[in-house]
Amino acid sequence: MTRQRPYWRQRLILLGLLGWLVPAMAIAAVLDVTAPPSTPLVGRYLEYLVDESGALTATQVSQLPASRWQRTDSDNPNFGFSTKVYWLRLHLANPSPRSQQRLVSIDYPVLDDIQLFHADSRGMAHLGTLGDSHPAARNPLPNPWFLQALELPAQGTSTLYLR
Repeated sequence: MTRQRPYWRQRLILLGLLGWLVPAMAIAAVLDVTAPPSTPLVGRYLEYLVDESGALTATQVSQLPASRWQRTDSDNPNFGFSTKVYWLRLHLANPSPRSQQRLVSIDYPVLDDIQLFHADSRGMAHLGTLGDSHPAARNPLPNPWFLQALELPAQGTSTLYLR
């Protein structure tokens, strides 16, 4: 007759590890803007949510719990053609002692309306409006893609929101 080992200890340890790992996996990845390459594919750093009402503001979106956001699993996320309102969120870090200037490039020219917002220790700022439903002459940087300049404060973190 063999004696059964008490597996409750292993199960308890496994549950404890899972309880520690699951929240750690939900933490958003942060893109270091000083790390090479200088033009990274940011898809795997993005999080998104679907704004069912289409009425959320950037401030409201920035205050939503992390559980409302979903991570993308692609270098180039594709949501297909849709009339839904999507919000994208990108966490950025500039560990350098100097502020950094970067360009946000949206390489998909058939998007109708793109609103860009930047949140850092100074607060939330509307960076601009882009999209093919707006006159090209209004684009801050003439280019076939949608470009927006972004300044990242020295030794700081910030979040870029796109609607």
